[in-house]
Amino acid sequence: MDYLTNIGPPPPYSSHEVPTTTTTTTTTPPLPQRPSQRTSDYDICIQTVPVPILNLPTLIPSAPSFAIQPQDTEASMFALIQEACKHQKGCQLKMKQYKLPLIIYQSWAGRSCQLINRREGMIVHGSLIAHDSIRLQNCRGNIMIEGSIVAGKNIDIKVTRGQLITQGICLLAKDTLWIEASHNPLQLQSMLEAKRIYFKLKKAPLILSQVTLISYLEIRATKSSVEIYIVDFKNCSGKIKIIASHAPVRVYLSRQFSGHFLIEAKRNVGTFIDHTHTGEIRYKRADKHHLEGTFKHGKVAKHSIHIKTSCAPAFIHIV
Repeated sequence: MDYLTNIGPPPPYSSHEVPTTTTTTTTTPPLPQRPSQRTSDYDICIQTVPVPILNLPTLIPSAPSFAIQPQDTEASMFALIQEACKHQKGCQLKMKQYKLPLIIYQSWAGRSCQLINRREGMIVHGSLIAHDSIRLQNCRGNIMIEGSIVAGKNIDIKVTRGQLITQGICLLAKDTLWIEASHNPLQLQSMLEAKRIYFKLKKAPLILSQVTLISYLEIRATKSSVEIYIVDFKNCSGKIKIIASHAPVRVYLSRQFSGHFLIEAKRNVGTFIDHTHTGEIRYKRADKHHLEGTFKHGKVAKHSIHIKTSCAPAFIHIV
């Protein structure tokens, strides 16, 4: 006897209904034949989810006048900050959601921007440009910006148990850039530039591919490895401070660096390496965990870098 001969496809049901199951008990039935699993044998039930769509008169057209030119990074960043200065009397963008995707389909420019979401993704198909400040926050969801983030004052980004993904040319703020991340790796290939840059990390390994140091960079990392590349120094007194625990730290400095360095690697080794072989290194090592000295190259400068780690090594490379 074939028990599956007269069984039709299951009735469709919505995600809010629980299908009932009928169980028939028989004595030692024969093994049934494997049913056909072709998609044509079953009905398909699709449930749509409402997604908020932003449509504001201040949206920038798809081909703005400040479009990014990869071959000229410096000129493009200058054009972006000039665009931000135009919107002193522009509108404010504020959106706060919960368990719904937050999607902006074009670039936006205005006076200030605040986007907050929880338990769903946040996507901007373009750039965010504000005359004042930009604040982005997401908990248990990713933040993805396909363009640049530019603010005339401050940028504040916080992502908890999610990823921050930027695909534009830069994260650029005139005053402060603050980024806080936890429980997910953070890798930024966009250029970072601000007068003061702060990172606070917890179980979030960090890789920064391009950082322009103007005045101050501080990174505090808990159980998060740190790897950063300082590609440019905008003045002669930039300072770098990194405090990390239970994970290694690697800092790559351009040969513009000239000044004081201090590595405190508790229970491990600190190392300073000049790959250019063009500078002059003078240092003293109190013990294998403590390395302090100066590096001179080219014009006189007063840069400084201080790295403090526990239970992991620390490295400074001049490239």
